[in-house]
Amino acid sequence: MHVKLASQVPYQRPEMDRLVDLFFELQKLPLFEGSGFGAATIEEWFQYDARAMHMASQTDQDQERVRFRNLSSFLARLVKAGFEDSEMLYAFITLQEALEYEFEAANASHVLASEYLVSMAAEWIIMAGEAFLLDVEDADGYASQGDLSWEGEPRFSLGRWQFWTRRFGFFAGCEMLTEETRNAAKLAAEKMKCIEEQECEAFSLYLDLVIDN
Repeated sequence: MHVKLASQVPYQRPEMDRLVDLFFELQKLPLFEGSGFGAATIEEWFQYDARAMHMASQTDQDQERVRFRNLSSFLARLVKAGFEDSEMLYAFITLQEALEYEFEAANASHVLASEYLVSMAAEWIIMAGEAFLLDVEDADGYASQGDLSWEGEPRFSLGRWQFWTRRFGFFAGCEMLTEETRNAAKLAAEKMKCIEEQECEAFSLYLDLVIDN
């Protein structure tokens, strides 16, 4: 139910935040079973090929992109709100699709896909970047899919995080993308750097405690 409803609510509208609040209230009901992040959500995510978009018409393509963009925003907001059964696999796949493919400015399909995917990936970082570093075990192994520019191990790592940060920086300066998408990419890159610095600082404090003891 939540998949269909969330995909119909425009992600820029305040109604999306109210939908997240409603979802939290619904899970408190006795008849509410499970998290709602089961086969329906996973099937919805994996059936959608943002780069191929094999649809019947341009109108259908546009509608499908909007629908999936809304769903992605809903899931990112649930993570930000602290929904305990949130699945960061969706964030991982979105970042991979947006940032790990080669970009050709002269290729219209590359520009279209990046315009759409980079803004979606940036929202995951801006909304829930801190949570991403805490819950990525199930996402390992997805790097082997597709023609990717990431050449490291097929798992999440600090190196991969830094690679994504650099890619956001690249798209922040890409004149082929809209100003809105460039600004989102810039914010995402800045937040990733801040998160990395905070994590490194926390790890250093932990090491100091271990050494002192």
